[in-house]
Amino acid sequence: MGDLCVKCTMCCNGTLYPKMPIKPSEREALGPAAEIHVNSQGGLELALGCRCLSDAGACQIYERPPSVCRSYSCSLLESVKKGEFTAEEALAIVDELHGMFDKLQKFCQSVMPEVEWPYLLVGRGVLMELLAKAEAGGAVLSRYDLATINTQQRFIVQYIRQHLDVKFMQPFVEHDAMLGERAVKAMNEAAEQFAKA
Repeated sequence: MGDLCVKCTMCCNGTLYPKMPIKPSEREALGPAAEIHVNSQGGLELALGCRCLSDAGACQIYERPPSVCRSYSCSLLESVKKGEFTAEEALAIVDELHGMFDKLQKFCQSVMPEVEWPYLLVGRGVLMELLAKAEAGGAVLSRYDLATINTQQRFIVQYIRQHLDVKFMQPFVEHDAMLGERAVKAMNEAAEQFAKA
């Protein structure tokens, strides 16, 4: 089971969740680099991606993680525990999802090389923020490029919802409304072409 979590890390790195609740007693173990905020109810929340996650995907405080980390189990992990998926099948799903992120990152890098595109573009609305920043800086995206980016992002979100059972919305839905009906039509046409490829 540990191999699956280390390979995935999406519950820790900000892809699935922007933040998680922590107890005051857990604050010190997270270290000084942790980005911790007080929510409207006075509780503490840790901003994700967690700074305790190593580049290799391992938790650096695995022996004393926050209680929510110890108790969390995504539906993919639960499916392995129940015997609905083998560990190898679950790892293949994670590999496929990381491949989708990689493809999206490379496409964004190819159409706007002047922008530094992080690997996990979908999490926390990073992709939309980068697109807005690039366009504000004078970058011009064709309708095709924009449709391709949004289509690939939609596939990633759909895949996450299907296999990890995470219900989350991304700001690209609002972005659709701003683009208007013509762009939405272009995105749908690109989605059909992408699905056939």
